[in-house]
Amino acid sequence: MNIATSIAAAAALTAGLLAAAGEAHALVHAEIGDAGDSFGTAQAVDATTLTGISGTLTEADNDLYSFVLAAPKYVSVLNLSPDLTLDATFDAFDIGFGDDSESLAYCNDCFFVGSGPGSVAFLNVLVGPGTYFLGVVDTDLQPPPGDPPLNPLGAYSFDVVLSDGPVAVPLPGAAGLALMGLGALGLVARRRRA
Repeated sequence: MNIATSIAAAAALTAGLLAAAGEAHALVHAEIGDAGDSFGTAQAVDATTLTGISGTLTEADNDLYSFVLAAPKYVSVLNLSPDLTLDATFDAFDIGFGDDSESLAYCNDCFFVGSGPGSVAFLNVLVGPGTYFLGVVDTDLQPPPGDPPLNPLGAYSFDVVLSDGPVAVPLPGAAGLALMGLGALGLVARRRRA
């Protein structure tokens, strides 16, 4: 087995092991029925195992999820799918986060002004113990006259990271770049042998 093959095999093995380890402890909460739209009807999720949320938004819908933190945590919402940042055919979509002292039925932009479509809704918000809410909203907007009707969001998913320290977000494609670097090292080693 040559060096390039060994490097490629080690990279594939490492990636497979990391993926398997991540999936073994992951728990994505799938919306049950229609998540509530007020503090009293919010769908409860278990913060001790939560790694993400998935659900469906119909036109002008909002889904509210609640979780309880027993100790201070950093809260992040990442990897929103679909990413509607540049898609004007959908209604405004937003993720809000707040505690039960907020006066709104769901709390848009409580801690991160400008959250919403994109890969990161908000990052590293440090909160104390208590009950918190994540609201996902499809705002009912009217298109300009002559434009086609706007679409409801439909299926959505996002990662929720509850951690004891700040979360570092890798640059887009960092894993791909690392694998390309390993491949390039393999090619260099192969050319040196030839």
